Amino acid sequence: AENTGNYSSDLHVRILKEVADQSDARVLLGGATDVVKNLFASAAAHLGAELLQDCNDLTWEGGLKGVKSIYGGSLNAVLNVTSTPAMATVRLNTVEVNKDGEDLPLIIKSLLPNMPSRINNLDVVQTAKGIIDLSGAKIVVSGGRGVGGEDNWNPLRELCDVLGAALGASRAAVDSGWIPQNHQVGQTGKVVTPDLYIACGISGAVQHLAGIRKAKNIVAINKDPSANIFAYCDYGIVGDLFEVVPALTEEIRNLAGR
Repeated sequence: AENTGNYSSDLHVRILKEVADQSDARVLLGGATDVVKNLFASAAAHLGAELLQDCNDLTWEGGLKGVKSIYGGSLNAVLNVTSTPAMATVRLNTVEVNKDGEDLPLIIKSLLPNMPSRINNLDVVQTAKGIIDLSGAKIVVSGGRGVGGEDNWNPLRELCDVLGAALGASRAAVDSGWIPQNHQVGQTGKVVTPDLYIACGISGAVQHLAGIRKAKNIVAINKDPSANIFAYCDYGIVGDLFEVVPALTEEIRNLAGR
């Protein structure tokens, strides 16, 4: 549902319920994206199922047990579901699932013609066409207050292009109106779990750090040597992002032969 422009809660909730009924599933799992969380919340109500949202770990011990971060990632809450079907959405890139449901797309395809939706989509507007989605991105390049304005993002976008990265932003940049809210990373934005996170001109507020806690490698570029993010990053570059980022982009282009 996340990748289709024709997503309809009305239609897809009924399909998910039908799949659950036909398969007699004990557990229904989905990635914790905005669309899937909406879908699972509605489907859980129709199924009378218990739902765990935004988990970063799952186990089965006589029932589904989920772990999720609370208080900005400083604590973990362990939640148990004893009834079936149990439902959970999982933060992307945090849990490996053995894929043995290869026939699931065929089931959904067979159900679609028999379940007309009461809602018709007239048009789909892409607000960020060509930009990789933050939720499952392996590499994220983010800008903060140090970017300085909405016209100054081209160096970061070019770095995203050569790395195949998603473009993120701090709350300060979003609140300043420099970039749309769907790019926001942090406790009140999107929690990301990339292999590489490059923070450009981001000071390292607690709210932002909560959103990148699961990143495997953090690189910080900031001209302020006392910026808080340097205490949390794996690699730090003290310098002007408008000098460092283009130089980094050019070096990667040379290495990749682009």
